[in-house]
Amino acid sequence: MKDGFTPQPKAIHALVLLDRDGVLCDNHPGGVINLSVFVLVPRLKESLEMLSGDHYRIGVFTNQHYLATGQASQRDYDEMSRRLEMVAEDAGIRQGHFVIKTCPHAEDANCTCRKPKTGLIEQIVTEFKLGPRETRFYAVGDKYSDLKTLKNYYDAVLAHLGRDQTAITTILITWEHGDLRPEFTGKRKADFVPDYEVDSLERAISFIKKIEEDRRFAEATKIDIKKATKGY
Repeated sequence: MKDGFTPQPKAIHALVLLDRDGVLCDNHPGGVINLSVFVLVPRLKESLEMLSGDHYRIGVFTNQHYLATGQASQRDYDEMSRRLEMVAEDAGIRQGHFVIKTCPHAEDANCTCRKPKTGLIEQIVTEFKLGPRETRFYAVGDKYSDLKTLKNYYDAVLAHLGRDQTAITTILITWEHGDLRPEFTGKRKADFVPDYEVDSLERAISFIKKIEEDRRFAEATKIDIKKATKGY
């Protein structure tokens, strides 16, 4: 193989994993625990419209320990999910292409689904019936744990299938409509660095769409995907 390049399987789907609080809706100092503090981010519909293509799948993955502590009610949680589903539908996301998966357990429950453990990604992959060999994975979050979850999934699953690092892309939202997020400021993790940092969900999804267009072109023309995305 030229330049040590190992051909990767052609991707049939692109799975975009989105955190909820701080990405799809505003964060709140006390947590997004009821409908009064559930505020969708600006231009959410327009952002999701960019993922309405047939090969995209959208998986919302969120830790909601407030359900376990009783600070949030199941009724309010279900209504928040319903509102997100309505926005996705209005954005033209096809039926069966959008799913929300939640870890409802306490922080000390030692469950398998609390991020950065990989249980939520595994649930999403199973529900969409995706083949890990033929799917590219993107994660967008405002915390390092959101993105480290996808890196952990790569290490546990994709690397063992022979996928290289181009199979995953991690994007950190560092600034959302003018309010710097304190939960990651000054807390860089030496063992994990996100691929990209952007200032909004809309920019993150625009970036994903551009990467996908270039990678699909690279696959169609049989050029090195690593070289095709070198400029990012």
